[in-house]
This record gives sequence, structure tokens and C-alpha cells, in this order.
Amino acid sequence: MLELIWQQDATASLLTRDPGGPPLAARTLDVRELIGLAKTPPADAGASATTVFAVVELAHRSVTEGLVHPYLEHDGGSWHAFWGATLDESVQATLDGIAAALPEAAAAAFGGDRDATVRDLYPVLVDQIARDRLRAGRVQLGAALRNGRPTALELFLDGLSAPEPELPRHTGYAALGRRLSRWLDDGLGRRSSAPWKLSLHLDERGTAFVLELWLHAEDDPTLGLPASLLQEGGDEVFGFLRASDPRRQLARQLTEIEPLLAEHGIRFDRAEPAEAELDPAEVQLFLREAMPLLEARGVPVLLPGAWLGAASRLRINLTARSGGLGARASGLLSTDALATFDWRLAVGDVVLSERELADLAAAKEPFIRVGGRWHALHRSDVEKALRFLERRRGAGGPGSIVELIRAVSGLETDEAGLELGEVSLDPRLSDLLQAGDRRFRPLPTPAAMRFALFPFQERGHGWLRMLGDLRVGGILADDMGLGKTVQAIAMLASEREELGPDVLGPTLVVCPMSVVKQWAAEIVRFAPSLRVHVHHGSLRLAGAALAEAAVGSDVVVTSYDTATRDVDFLAAIDWDRLLLDEAQDVKNPNTKRARALRRLPARRRL
Repeated sequence: MLELIWQQDATASLLTRDPGGPPLAARTLDVRELIGLAKTPPADAGASATTVFAVVELAHRSVTEGLVHPYLEHDGGSWHAFWGATLDESVQATLDGIAAALPEAAAAAFGGDRDATVRDLYPVLVDQIARDRLRAGRVQLGAALRNGRPTALELFLDGLSAPEPELPRHTGYAALGRRLSRWLDDGLGRRSSAPWKLSLHLDERGTAFVLELWLHAEDDPTLGLPASLLQEGGDEVFGFLRASDPRRQLARQLTEIEPLLAEHGIRFDRAEPAEAELDPAEVQLFLREAMPLLEARGVPVLLPGAWLGAASRLRINLTARSGGLGARASGLLSTDALATFDWRLAVGDVVLSERELADLAAAKEPFIRVGGRWHALHRSDVEKALRFLERRRGAGGPGSIVELIRAVSGLETDEAGLELGEVSLDPRLSDLLQAGDRRFRPLPTPAAMRFALFPFQERGHGWLRMLGDLRVGGILADDMGLGKTVQAIAMLASEREELGPDVLGPTLVVCPMSVVKQWAAEIVRFAPSLRVHVHHGSLRLAGAALAEAAVGSDVVVTSYDTATRDVDFLAAIDWDRLLLDEAQDVKNPNTKRARALRRLPARRRL
């Protein structure tokens, strides 16, 4: 004869014995094994086993009728998500009857208290049965957990269908537990009668495409079940979650959209509608024509998550080949042409052919099939990429070392708001970019400087030269008193030493009015070979006279107010560099001053 004794550690002791005799063997069952044993009760079940199986049967019936509610429990420093047992009068009366029939020996673990034994067993069974049914029905109570830090509610909902109830650590469980308690106290724990709402899920299964019918709870769109579950006899799962009739609501809502689907070659089985297979051409037609019409009618369409992942990002791949290396002045990267660039657009890991590129440009829908896979794309990204390729291909001719470094470092694509993908260089260019001239290093005091730079100023001098050689803007933000002006003067002096005084255009220094004369004096003091023109005061030059003076100078110094007033004159001059001192004066890009300075043409900015 088989006997079962429920223990306080949520396990059952399974005993076999001869009638009237002592136990012959014993083993321990966990709650899942106990539920499984109750599905086909042994013929030799004794009184204790029979009463335990009765509790299992009651738990199954209660879950089917929705007599459960979610709750949070804090125990031993951990939080747990459980399905609690809702005890109505019928359930309580049944439990009382089962407890009365339980042999006293079977309640030994609870001091002989039969009622305590049954009421400890019942909620454990309810939680496990509810949890197992949700998992078997592929029910997801909340949205899929996102990357990053999920909320306490998301973790709790995920935990209600997890194999084990213990939840990951989170600081929000206490507040959530209080909300759940108020919800139950207000009587909202009863099963909702909100209707089910139809949605369509497009699924990619290998090389095939399947359009699935799903039902989502109207009062909780995150709660959804596939219609195939109904056809597989899963009415209990729907009934457990909502009191409304899923079959009737599926039939009614599907009838409303069947003509639209039929127009696009999509038909579901009339007797058991669940899913329809589509070929690639039908998928294209569905995405382009049917999906917008369905969404306009309020029927959601969900697409495969793989289409929306990072693999579908547009990237620009670069292949560069040497076309003849120009000479380089010492330390300064030459602007001589040396490389030809071949820019290609890639979707995920697939480089687009010219035909696919044309298809992408002509496509209206946000999806494209490339390399046998579908990809979701943002139309704005597509347009940016196509404009980038058009400009680069239209430029023609080889590029300089500066353009090469900007390209391989990602500056070209970054400025266009695009991602640089694979970069391929021929051996000659690869060797060139690994040479020491490309790397940042401190630069010594120029010969034209009357005073030696400190070591930290040599580092600043080298850094400014590197940025200038690459035509990359920068901000020199050393502390006050460390010689930012001196480092800038060293940069101007060394450039002209290497290239000659007439190769580079003039630099325009814009500074507060109070330091205009100081800037001119510092240049004369530290690098007297630099030609300086001060554009300030009521007798300042204008028009052609100003342009002539600027061309004959290495540096023109002016104030922010003067530059703003004379922006038309200054914008007519081809500046090599625009240098802003105390640049916080233009931190707001919308001011008149900032807008005026942006009008000034300059190859380089600091």
C-alpha cells in the first residue's frame, strides 16, 4: 500500500507498506513529482495518498477557474514571486472536508494538525500548477526583459512563470508589494472579463515565413497567446487568464479583416485559424500594402525581433588604394593626393551590390531583403547613407593623407551620422598609417620662438599640430596661467617654419575686447617673425582693404563684438584657421555672435 506524508519543507514522503504493517520503503517527492504522480493515482493508494491526491485535484480546478492571484513574499533577505490561492467559500469547504478525511498520522510533520497540513499543501500546489501551465502555454505575462536595468514589475511578472520563484535583486520590490496588497484588498484580484484583441505576428522560420494569429488582452496588451494554443486544446489557459470567450472573439475579429487579407493572397484555415505560410514575394506585398492598412484599422502587426536588431544597422565600408605618395614636410602631413577611396554600403554583414543599392533607394517600405535575410531600416538612415555615397562618389579623384586619416578614423562617417564598417587598405597605405609621423608626440620649441617651451607646453604644441594637420577641431582647456596662448603661438610659428610664410592663409584670432592688444603683444614678444594685424577700433579697415591686410598677415586679431559687426567683411576672406579665445562667449549656439562666427570660412578651427 502507498502512503503520502506532506512535510514542512514542501516535499512529500512516499511510503510503501503492507496493510497494517510498518513501512517497507520510503523516498522523497518534490511538488512537481507529486503533481505528476496524481495524474494517474496508483491502485494501491492508501488513505493519506488519496486525500493528498484530492488536494491536487482541487488545486487544478481552482487554477482553471482563475482562483489565484499574484503576490510578493520577502523571506530571508530574498524576494519571491508566487501565485497565491484565492480561498472562496467552496474551496474552503472542500479543504475542510479533505482535512477531516486525512489520517492523523499523515499530519505528523505538523504536530498532528490535519487542517494545517492541508492548508500548507494547497497553496504550494496552486503556485506550481499555475506556473507550469503558463510555461506550457508559452504565456509571457510582461514584455520581454530589456537590455539595461529592468523594473521591479518586469522582474516580478517574469518570475511568475519562471521555474523557480526567487527573484533577482531589486530595490523596488517593497513598494510593489504594497501596491499588490492594496490591489487585492480592493477586490481587484478577481479574474478580468476584458475581451481579447486580435493581432498578427510575422515569424521567420528558417527560409519560411509564417503569419500567426495572436490574441492579446485588451486591458493588458503585454499579455498575449497564440491562436494555435486554442486549436491545441488550450482553452484552459485562456480561461485561467480572462473570463471572456477567446474563440468567439477570434472568429469575429478575423471575419472583419479576412477580405483585406484575401486581397493580398493571405488565407487562414476556416475551421482552425492559426497561421498562414507566405513566400518572400507575399511577405514583400504584405509589408508594403497590407500592414499599413491593418494598423490603420487598429490591428497590431508584430515583426521578427531579428529584423530589428543591431545586425540591421547600415554601415559604410571603405576600401582605400594608394595612388602615389606625395612628399611630406617634416612633421606636417602633406595635402598631396595619395589614395583613392571606394565607399560601399553594407546592411548587417552584407555589402550591397549596385542593383540592391538601387532597390534600396527606390523602396518605400522600411524593410529590405539582402543576402537572403530581411532587415528593418530607418528611412532617415537610408537617406543619409545614400547622400553620403553620392557626395563621395561625385567628388572624384584621389585623396590626401589628411583625408585618408579622417576616413579610416571614422571622422568622415561620424560627421554624416553614419557608422564606419570594415576598412581595407593596401599594404602601402597600411605601412604609411603605421609610421610615427601619424602618431601624437610632443613637439619642441620652434626656432622662431624667443623663449623655450616647458615640457607640458611641448605636449600641448604637438597635440595642437596633430589636430591641425588632420583638420580636426579642438579645445585647449589647460588651467589659467599654463600658457595656452604661448602654445597656440608655437603652433602657428612651427607650421610656417615648415611650409614657408606664404603657403598657409591667415589665422583669425577672436578674443574678448580686453585682451586684443595683449594677444598682439604676446605674438610680437614670443614669435616676432609672425606678421600681425589688429582689426579693432573706429579706424579699422573694411572691405578690400581689410582683405589685403589679412592676406599680407599671418595673424589677424579682433574682438567678438567687432567680428559680429564686421562678419560680412570677414566672411569674404579665406582663413586658414579660426581661433577663438575664451570660447565660452559662444557656448550658446543660438546667439547672434555664435551664428556670425559660424559664417566665417576656415580650413581649421580651435
